[in-house]
Amino acid sequence: MNFCVFIISSLLLLLLVTTTGSQLVAAGGNDMKKKCLDNERDALLLFKASFQDPYDYLSTWRADEHDCCKWSGVTCSNQTGHVTGLDINVYWLEGEISHSLLNLTYLNHLGLYGNAFYGTIPTFIGSLTRLRYLNLGLNHFNGTIPRSIGSLTELSYLSLSYNSLYGTIPPELETSPTCKSFILILLEGVEWKR
Repeated sequence: MNFCVFIISSLLLLLLVTTTGSQLVAAGGNDMKKKCLDNERDALLLFKASFQDPYDYLSTWRADEHDCCKWSGVTCSNQTGHVTGLDINVYWLEGEISHSLLNLTYLNHLGLYGNAFYGTIPTFIGSLTRLRYLNLGLNHFNGTIPRSIGSLTELSYLSLSYNSLYGTIPPELETSPTCKSFILILLEGVEWKR
């Protein structure tokens, strides 16, 4: 084989390998793919900063741990890395729910049962329109059920039980398309009128 042909063939092969490797990285085909998006990790850290964790159940939620998909109670999509679920039930967390949850735009499961969250149920919860599961039961919420919960048209499970809620069920919730088909609304311990 001619030396010049050998050099040209080698360079072409090197170019092919480099290009293919770059395309694999761009397509997410490497094992080093980051699973947690920075803005969602930051939103979770802000959420955690809004309450106390007296038993340190969320010790894995740290700024130096970049993959929030590995954090306790956090579920992410394997395809996109978006946070899709928070399941932090009975962690004895104390405080208010931070609006930073709004940055978790792919959240479809929010389980905060059995903590000590207090204040009114924030109206921004109704902006988490992908929610299919919402459990705020056994906390210290007070006031009325926000009408904005009626905006959660994907909801198939809702529990607001064992809080200090009162008043009427918002008409938006009663006329919700999923409420008419199937929605389990647990309201034990809620003083309400129809």
